[in-house]
Amino acid sequence: MAGPTASVIIREPLSAEQRSKVADLVSSKASQVEGMDFWVNDRPFLWSIGEDYPGELAEEDLSELIGWQPQDQVIFAAMCNDQVDHRILAELCIEVARLLDGLVDFGGWLGDLEPSDVGQLWASPYESISGPVFSHLGTPEFLAWWLKQPNFRMVK
Repeated sequence: MAGPTASVIIREPLSAEQRSKVADLVSSKASQVEGMDFWVNDRPFLWSIGEDYPGELAEEDLSELIGWQPQDQVIFAAMCNDQVDHRILAELCIEVARLLDGLVDFGGWLGDLEPSDVGQLWASPYESISGPVFSHLGTPEFLAWWLKQPNFRMVK
């Protein structure tokens, strides 16, 4: 069963140098890499760069919410859904967000969380077929804090 996904959104299109740094980071964490697929502690993951579909990043105007409009993203997906997969995904997102000075797009609602004094978390509204819903975006510092909480999870 597929697991959680998340992305790191960034202010500018990813440069060749940044892409290389992300690939190096993934390789340093992985025991095996095959193209965009990789394994961390025998757990399968994949990563990709750019939009899942044309216009995805422009669809939602985040400039008023976070102060800038994302121009690119690095997407990670865990291919399993155990707690360890959620943790590895979070650790990857923290490191890549710090590397690229980006924010983590959790790809959905984390739930009603207690306020944190660490980092920042935003709730971004968007329309779904069932009506308005929210997705969380956060700083890598927030995600590092969230990772230490007993009810930690990423969005599946």
